Formats: sequence, C-alpha cells, structure tokens
Amino acid sequence: MGTKQGIAACTFDTLTKELQWIGQPKNTKIYDHTLWTPQNIIHQLDPSVSIEDFEITVLGIDASLGFPLAYKKLVNNERTSVEKPSKEIFNPYAYRETERHVYERFGKKPLSAPFDKLGNNATLAMSYAMNWYHEQSFVIHPQQRSTKGNKFVI
Repeated sequence: MGTKQGIAACTFDTLTKELQWIGQPKNTKIYDHTLWTPQNIIHQLDPSVSIEDFEITVLGIDASLGFPLAYKKLVNNERTSVEKPSKEIFNPYAYRETERHVYERFGKKPLSAPFDKLGNNATLAMSYAMNWYHEQSFVIHPQQRSTKGNKFVI
C-alpha cells in the first residue's frame, strides 16, 4: 500500500563468511501484487540471477510478521487482562515478546505494530509471507519454528 519499498539481496558464503550484494539495493513500488514474488524481487536487482541458484534462501522483511497474542485475543472477543502495565513496553496489546526482548537486551523500545501506525506494513508483510508459504513453501519464522526446508521468511 505504501509508495515505495526498499529491496536488497545478498549472498553469504558460510566458509569465508563473506557477504556479497546482488545488484544494488534500491527503492521500488509494488505496481502489480501478483508479480511481487521472491524471484521478481531478485530480478529487479539483477536480471541474470535466479532464486533457484541458491541452496538456501532467507527473506528478511523489515516489518512485524505478527501481532501481540493479547491483541489478537482482544480483537477476537476473547477475555483478556485489564491490568495496567508498569511501563508501556509491557503493554500486552501493543508489544510482542520480540519487542520486549529487544527492549531488555538493547535498551531500545521498538515501534508497536498495532499502536504506532505500522499496521499497514505489518499486514502487507504478513500477507506476502503467507502467500509465499502456501505458493512456494517458505517457512515463516518465528511462528512456524521449523528448520526443515531451504526457504525462510524472517
């Protein structure tokens, strides 16, 4: 839904620990959602590269791939807590365990998918990830927690 998305791709050699960019990172716009596939993303960066060239593919998406569990319960009319958290980061409707981990580990409070206008980015990322799961057998982390396969979305 946004006006531009940033894309980048790289390869990583596990033996030499070297990272190499595929083409140049760039901003683009999703004009046709049916064409927004991992292969077409790579093709925009370097038309000579195929996703099939790689033994393992990991798609990193800079957006939440889920909403907090308590938030999901709330919008599904399930009973939830009405306790006031000691700090905003501990609000179970606003932040996932992932964001709390970042806060506790690095002292930085990430944005909240349901509360900080990230819902559009999160739902866009989740819908693409789920399509890639069903159509191309990508595993979505951390939700699916599977290490089987060779295509992952994080």
